[in-house]
Order: sequence, then C-alpha cells, then structure tokens
Amino acid sequence: MKKLAPGPASRVKIAKDVIAQINAKKYTGMEGVWVGLKRGKGHDILGDVIANARDEGANSDSVLCSIVDSNPKCNVCALGGIFMSTLRVTGDCDFRTAGINIESRVFECLSSSPLTRYFPRSMLTLMEACFEGNMGVHCFPESNRRNHRTGLVAEYYRDRFLKDTDRLRAIARNIVRNKGDFKPEQDLTASMLKEIESAINTMAKALHD
Repeated sequence: MKKLAPGPASRVKIAKDVIAQINAKKYTGMEGVWVGLKRGKGHDILGDVIANARDEGANSDSVLCSIVDSNPKCNVCALGGIFMSTLRVTGDCDFRTAGINIESRVFECLSSSPLTRYFPRSMLTLMEACFEGNMGVHCFPESNRRNHRTGLVAEYYRDRFLKDTDRLRAIARNIVRNKGDFKPEQDLTASMLKEIESAINTMAKALHD
C-alpha cells in the first residue's frame, strides 16, 4: 500500500474509514477505553496484546500491523478509532512501539504521539474531549474563558449524542464535512449553543464582579 501524505485529505480518508468500520460493525464506540479487541462478551486491551507479544520476542510494530490487517471487531474511543483507521488507510505502521507502552506513546502523551503526523494535537484533544464529555484524559479545565467554552462544547457534544457509537460516527462525519477539520459546534442544537453562551457570560460577570 502506498503511504498517504499527511494533510486535510488524509484526515478525510481516515474519517471515512472510521464511518465505514462503524457501518460494518467493526467499531463500537466505548468510553474509557482506547482500543479493545473484542473477545466474546469482553475485549482484550490492545496495549496488553502488544506488550505480551513483545515479551515473547515479537516485533511490536509487526504485531500491530497484523492486527490491523485482520480487521478485528474493536471497542474504541475517538482516538482509538482514528488510530486504527490511520494504520489501515495510510499503511504507516512504523509507530516505533518497541519497549514502549503503546497507550502512553499513542494516546496519552499527544505532544509526541505519532498520530500528530496526520492530525494536529489540538484537534486530537478536542475530538477526545467531545467523545468523553470532557471527563477523560484529554479535557479542557475551567482555567480561562476559552477553555471553559471549549469544555462546555465537549460536555454538550456528549449530551447531543448519548450513544457512544453515534458520537464516534458524528465526530467522523464532522471531519468529512469540514474537509479534514473538526468543528463540534456545528453538531450542537441552537438551544445548546445558547446555554453555552449564557454560562460563559455568567462566568465573565462573576469574574468581573
């Protein structure tokens, strides 16, 4: 497979693959998990599978690519779905996971995550915050007005799409619609946006007083 060059077009292709995998019932949205490979009624955490294979002498990236090639059914969060589809669409499995906890390397420390080859760090943070309702590892604390507004948007995004899989699909569709960008406010209702602005104004007034 020819590797896909980073940029907005690649993000659209990756998002389209997320939608395709959801429609094929390969991806199921799930809060609180990065990537879980479905096994019966439960799942095996991808990071644990990679670590166990590495302990047995296997090359981590090779194992990762073979898992993606097998197209397993997965429970994923926003970044988990983006990660698996990035590998599938781009053919880029050189994630240098040997000796490293893949969850820390890819999902938790976004400043050095290989996902930033294709997605801006700020966009990855926003997608994950919207998926987790601003309650996960990546969130926007009420440290300032801008963070507070973005955090509220993330919280309302979860309320707008209560089912995890529906929320994952909405995020991917938003990226496709915006040609590689993610603009969550577009998916909120007018009443939600009004409530957010009211909360922001109330916060501003309290700080001024």
